[in-house]
Amino acid sequence: MQRLGDRRYAPEMASIIAHFFLKRNPRLDFPTAHAFARRILKASKMQGVDPMLVAAIVVKESNANPKDRGGGCIGLMQIKWKAHRTSIPKAFPHVKKEKDLYSPYYNIDVGTYLFANYLKMSHFNTDAALNRYKGADDARYKRHIRSLYGQLVASLRKEMPGMAAAPSTTPRPVISVIPIRPLSFTQTPYKKSP
Repeated sequence: MQRLGDRRYAPEMASIIAHFFLKRNPRLDFPTAHAFARRILKASKMQGVDPMLVAAIVVKESNANPKDRGGGCIGLMQIKWKAHRTSIPKAFPHVKKEKDLYSPYYNIDVGTYLFANYLKMSHFNTDAALNRYKGADDARYKRHIRSLYGQLVASLRKEMPGMAAAPSTTPRPVISVIPIRPLSFTQTPYKKSP
């Protein structure tokens, strides 16, 4: 039985994610979308999270637009530098300034890291982790992420019908289709207001 994180599925998954990005953002070209998808697979594997869920977050947050900016959030995964300016450089020494998050690769790495930390802090409850990532309890946001995730998984099932143990089309409370390694925490990126 194979897991989605196995390398043998990486080319197919990258292609599915890239095509999904192209549907949402026709201004992207395939090589760029595919490079983003490969980076998502790499970052997801390193952090122990489902790459399809990370791709769904990218689409919801920015429609796969690396230059997207709004509400103080930057890039593909809409990272709020002001909220994480001390924790990001500790975890990623090469990301020292807000402008560094405009690199789509750094943005994917940092966003995946933050989401993985939120999953861990939420005891792997996906809804709670999405609330932390969004910064609010937003049922509509979570429904949209679940819908995008379901579309990605349906595409995966269509392209790879013989794949063993394809995931459900909705994220489970514990999201891990690849082996989880212990995360190293430098600083809690989310703090509750008093």
